[in-house]
This record gives sequence, C-alpha cells and structure tokens, in this order.
Amino acid sequence: MKTVTVIALLFTVALVISLAALLFFSFRTPAGEINCYTPDNSDFDTPICP
Repeated sequence: MKTVTVIALLFTVALVISLAALLFFSFRTPAGEINCYTPDNSDFDTPICP
C-alpha cells in the first residue's frame, strides 16, 4: 500500500501544479503579451515573449 500512497501523492501534487499554472496563465494581464507571438508549428498555444 506504500507504493499506491506515493503514486497518489505525486499525482495530487502534479494536479495542483498544473491547475496553478493554468490559473496563472489565464489570469495574466493582456498588457504583458503585447510583444508575444504564437508559433504556427507549435502544439501549444504558449506565446513566445522575446
């Protein structure tokens, strides 16, 4: 049961981190994305800010 507990703990931590990152990126101010662009060949919608 120890292994199951560790796996569940890691999964929970990863879930919390991904949710926090999602909230951070969705609530960013639009003014910070003026110089950003999204690459056409990217699998993600992550803007690149030089």
